[in-house]
Amino acid sequence: MPFAHRGTAALALLTLGCGTPRAAETCDTLTWANTGAPVLTTWCTSCHSASSTGELRRGAPPGVDFDTLPGARSFARAIARTATGPAPTMPPSGGPTADERERLAGWLACGLPGEALPRESHTDCEGETWSGDWVAAADPPLCPGTSAVAGDVTVNADTDLSCLCTVQGAMELRGRTTELRLPRLAEVGGDLRVAQAASLQVLDAPYLHDLGGALIVENNPQLRTLQLWRLHTVGGEVSIAVNPALTTLAATSAIESVGGPLSVVDNDGLPLLDGFARVVAVDGPVLFAGNDAAEALHGFLFATHLDHPVSVTDHAQLRRITAFADLVEVTGPLQIRDNPALVEGPNVPWLTTVAGLTLQGAAHQRVPMLQSLTEIDGDLILSDNTALWDIEPLGSLTRVGGDLVATGNPELDPSERDEWLASVRVKGSIQTD
Repeated sequence: MPFAHRGTAALALLTLGCGTPRAAETCDTLTWANTGAPVLTTWCTSCHSASSTGELRRGAPPGVDFDTLPGARSFARAIARTATGPAPTMPPSGGPTADERERLAGWLACGLPGEALPRESHTDCEGETWSGDWVAAADPPLCPGTSAVAGDVTVNADTDLSCLCTVQGAMELRGRTTELRLPRLAEVGGDLRVAQAASLQVLDAPYLHDLGGALIVENNPQLRTLQLWRLHTVGGEVSIAVNPALTTLAATSAIESVGGPLSVVDNDGLPLLDGFARVVAVDGPVLFAGNDAAEALHGFLFATHLDHPVSVTDHAQLRRITAFADLVEVTGPLQIRDNPALVEGPNVPWLTTVAGLTLQGAAHQRVPMLQSLTEIDGDLILSDNTALWDIEPLGSLTRVGGDLVATGNPELDPSERDEWLASVRVKGSIQTD
């Protein structure tokens, strides 16, 4: 069986030296529980653990910890570079077998999945095709016997859709459905829209791979489970908004390309923003906003270039951003605003160019890792960061194409700030206090 669902994101990681995973394994079988955790716990976390401090870390940098799945995701590229490939350098004393390193490489290439993907429960999708649109509770049942619908599908009542494999048009959930289970669905030609479903608790489409239109999951007050483990391509926008009972986004981690904006907004029950691990292309702005319970933002492990604005705003409890760590270029502005608890990230050490940069209203003591950033085409706003005292990571910056605002940072030494400003060419105005 070939190594499944790697795609461009996985190949990008493999070029770092992960090697070739064993042909007998797939992304369905390599998980955090059976691969990531056993290898990292056995060989890495004696030093790289959040519970280890001081001399116990044996030189491991503070915060570089692999004892949790989010921690491993934060440092995926570093693990790939140092612990896999033909000449691994970690652990310093050696130890893991070639088999363990190969399994670890395969798990990294899959996007560091956190649990096993559902196994196939069907072998074919043979059946009749419904010739036009189909509406639950109005048209005859599809199952058994019908595997495809040539038009749109509207679900407005609980119904059996276990036989459905393909929808050539759009699919929309309406009414008081409590569960939408689509165990064989592999393709939807248009949008998948689940909005204002007052009773919906479960949306389960574990084999959906290609979505030709948008993915809209909005205003579903009881939705707690979103299972889209194999969704690879979304032809339109992705909007996951105002789903207060939703507890995880992990099942969006296979998505690699989005044909419109991507937004995750006002999902107040999410403790982690933990999806979208393998996204490499988004044809629109990326927005995370107002997810009030979220304490960390992970994901975007492989994205190197984003062509639209990226914004993380208005999170009351957000403390860490480990997403976007591989970004090299953002042709829109990067805005991190009004996250008053934020103390870490986004650390983007490879970022060289961005259309604008805002770091505003956070609890950072030092500017995030930006040591490769040389040019900002638009404005640089560094303001209202109450604990900020160190701006050294901006030391490589030579040009700001717009205005530069550095105000409301009471712990920042004015002389240090002015010395830094003297080395930067600013096309627009400079505002300080």
